[in-house]
Amino acid sequence: MLRLLRPVLGLTLCLGLLSGCLFNNTGPTTKLRESVQAMNKATRWGQLGQATRMVDPAYRARFVETHRHWGTVIQVADSEVVQMEMTPDHENATAIVAYNWYLADAMTLQTTVVRQRWADMDGNYGLISEAIVQGDPRLFEYEGRKDPEDIEFNDTAQMISAPF
Repeated sequence: MLRLLRPVLGLTLCLGLLSGCLFNNTGPTTKLRESVQAMNKATRWGQLGQATRMVDPAYRARFVETHRHWGTVIQVADSEVVQMEMTPDHENATAIVAYNWYLADAMTLQTTVVRQRWADMDGNYGLISEAIVQGDPRLFEYEGRKDPEDIEFNDTAQMISAPF
């Protein structure tokens, strides 16, 4: 009886270990998706400290500057990762994220679409830049201004009239 039980136990153990290896083997696409979703979830809820851990140190100061009003003056109602593309070498990626947000004192829902650039940093992905590609630029440049026409555009915030 014991002789028959050994192969069954051995096979069960091997299958258990194999399934664990398969589920823990996260490729670059999975790592990118997890990084993009985690960083955007943290910024949505105004958790900049947590979000900045997923931002490249060279871009971190600019990131904090453009998101400093999130969770206080600017309330993000929802964010959705609309598209992600990775380069064939898995070194760089682009994510398109749509934010629905409002100014806490205005309560008018705005929509802004942001292009995020990501890069592989020792096996994990970090945010290296963001740019507004459509919608209200105040998401990144709020300084107490209520009209989008009062905003001056620069390299980080651009409005494109073509539909997304």
